Amino acid sequence: MSSASDSELSLLDITLTTGALQDEVWLQRARTVMQRNARVMHDVLAERFDELVVPAGLHYRFVHLLDPHTVHAHLARCGIAVRLFDGSGNGASGIRVMASVEPAELAHLSAALETLPAGWGRR
Repeated sequence: MSSASDSELSLLDITLTTGALQDEVWLQRARTVMQRNARVMHDVLAERFDELVVPAGLHYRFVHLLDPHTVHAHLARCGIAVRLFDGSGNGASGIRVMASVEPAELAHLSAALETLPAGWGRR
């Protein structure tokens, strides 16, 4: 018997998502908020990582890091979900952080970065 993984969507998830995406007013409002928060998030990340943060017009930012594992682990302990890129397969090493629609989550990210030991992950 197979079990559902954490990445699978339930029928309710699909129904709610489909309904939300059909609401163009909600969709535009959510997109505007995410893009604004992504710009703020970029500034928060740049305070810690300077030029290692890749500018983008999207809702996420990539941060180039020599040792992304330590930063990823620290942020995970702080309750911040980021995607780890370890540089395998000739790819870049770093982390990808997605912007939230909740301003409190940006403050949480900022606080987590403030407790990151100096020099962790830097090139």
